[in-house]
Amino acid sequence: LVGTTVEDFEDEPDNRRAGVIWAVIVVVLLIVIGIAAYAIVRSGSSGTKTVLVPSLIGRTQDAANQALRDAGFVPGNITTFSGPCGDPPTADAPEADGKVCTQQFGANSKQPKGSTVSYTVYKQGTVQVPNLVGQSVDDAVKLLNDSKLQYARQDVPNAQPAGTVVAQDPPAYETVAPTQVVKIQVSNGKVAIPDVRGQSAADGKKALNDAGFANVTATSKSVTDQSQNGKIIDESPTPGSTFPLTQTITITVAQYVLPACPTTPAPPSSGSGSAPASASSSPPPSPSASPTCT
Repeated sequence: LVGTTVEDFEDEPDNRRAGVIWAVIVVVLLIVIGIAAYAIVRSGSSGTKTVLVPSLIGRTQDAANQALRDAGFVPGNITTFSGPCGDPPTADAPEADGKVCTQQFGANSKQPKGSTVSYTVYKQGTVQVPNLVGQSVDDAVKLLNDSKLQYARQDVPNAQPAGTVVAQDPPAYETVAPTQVVKIQVSNGKVAIPDVRGQSAADGKKALNDAGFANVTATSKSVTDQSQNGKIIDESPTPGSTFPLTQTITITVAQYVLPACPTTPAPPSSGSGSAPASASSSPPPSPSASPTCT
């Protein structure tokens, strides 16, 4: 061949090999691209679909399960919970026994269709009633508030300092629901005065002292009924009224005295012709007889 050299014939096999190699590389790249494109198309057509989670808070268990199924989910584990409830849980969220309290996934969040969704059902918890007797009313109320318990106050006469809790119901350490109302009786610092009328002065004073009244004074009053002698016939302030223990109580004690004798009318004056008084008139009482009047 004109113009063809020996070197040209020697380079021809190398050129063919390079062309084959490039052709193989191109084919491999096309295959890889095709596989990738196929995988993308396949994943897009057959991938898991996501759907919105329904709101379950406040629903009954049956209603919550139905809502999950309708949305394409499977109801999961259901447990009881004493709060706080809500989505998300908050201290002021409404709570109702037997209703959904919390849910695993927030409402309107996207989750794979067919996923299992769990939730809790509210069940009221219990608390222990604190010991309130002997506490000031302010401290007692704080303890009740901390335990999420309500209270009803009643002021009562009592020797304890005013504002001190002297009784409670339910008693301390009893287990109750958080909404339980605890009744507390609070001392007003006053005590009802005992009725000691009809008692001896000594017994009456002791009864008043035992009730806490240390300031007792006694006065006397004359009576003509001997059965009342030495007994308390009056009391001030009025028995049954309430006063602080510092109140002075005055008792009136009967003191028997002989009643006054009836007045004997003077005999009519005798005339000049009247007969002298009979010597046999009644003798005076014996000096030894007890007087019955004065």
